[in-house]
Amino acid sequence: MRSCVETAIALGNVVINPKFVDLLIESHFEALVTYSNVLLNDVESRTLLTPEQIGNLEETIADVNRRYPTSNPPRIKWAQAARNAGMSAAYGKIIE
Repeated sequence: MRSCVETAIALGNVVINPKFVDLLIESHFEALVTYSNVLLNDVESRTLLTPEQIGNLEETIADVNRRYPTSNPPRIKWAQAARNAGMSAAYGKIIE
């Protein structure tokens, strides 16, 4: 359900601010680092990865760090995005 609501909120924001697409793209980099770190730092998950997969995850993190050398990639604040698009009620459904 969360994915559906966030998609609706994103579409609502794109209608009022076409630059929201840029934020969607950039926030993807934050997610890549988060998921890569989760897999690399979890002992059980890491044992299931091949050396090539570990290298790919480490390279993904390095690529994002090169892209954002002095800060983290931007992250979407979904509650604020929902307010901007007049969709706070929809956002309330995913935090219940």
